[in-house]
Amino acid sequence: MKKTSFFLPILFFIITLILLVLPGNEFPTSKFFAIKGLDKIVHILLFFILTWLFCRPFIAAELPLALKRKWFLSIAFLAIIYGVTMEFVQLYFVPYRSFELADIFVDTLGSLAAYVFCRYKLAASAKKK
Repeated sequence: MKKTSFFLPILFFIITLILLVLPGNEFPTSKFFAIKGLDKIVHILLFFILTWLFCRPFIAAELPLALKRKWFLSIAFLAIIYGVTMEFVQLYFVPYRSFELADIFVDTLGSLAAYVFCRYKLAASAKKK
């Protein structure tokens, strides 16, 4: 793996961290942002992209297939733990934000979807070799 291959995932992690700790009153209030369920779609996308970006360098890495799969699973698990942790951070430390089990569910869904996607990409890249 290249030394800089984790720059983009780390940058995206920082972006998600900032978004998840913004006080609730800092979000735009236009009608577009009031769309029912938009928050959940955003959570799914954030955690899908986060998990995928951290898994992506391992797809092309010169590692045994089983080790790559373990990395994918570990990354997805850590992303889920991150999502749960951030809900508690929002509950106790971020003004105008709250703890939502639904957010944990969709964060988990996004992370697991990325895990499945990366496993598929890994299988596809293994067939090419």
